Amino acid sequence: MARHTGQKHHQCPHCEYKSAHKCNLKQHIMARHTDVKPHQCPHCEYKAVEHRSLNQHIMARHTGEKPHQCPHCEYKSVNRSNLNAHIIARHNGKKPHQCPYCKYKSVYLSHLNKHIMAFHTAVKP
Repeated sequence: MARHTGQKHHQCPHCEYKSAHKCNLKQHIMARHTDVKPHQCPHCEYKAVEHRSLNQHIMARHTGEKPHQCPHCEYKSVNRSNLNAHIIARHNGKKPHQCPYCKYKSVYLSHLNKHIMAFHTAVKP
């Protein structure tokens, strides 16, 4: 349903978020609207909503494990999304996020958002 029709029948009662899957809505509510984080790190005080996030935290902070290897260089990453961003930034030369106000482009959406706040709004974080 989500992939082919774009329909999202599960509406968050607290905000505009919608999901095609009830489990995604549940995780959204836990992450954004409550302080419930059921997954506790056995090594420190870190808690997470998703078990996957806890596993990535443990690899990044406690074991140093980086299972995702760049096929072009020695770069390794804890998660696939960081590896994909690395490949785009370092090996493809693509910057998919275009500023709507100027010619600035970025590999990372977060960098574009910081650029817009710094140069195109009066909001200074």
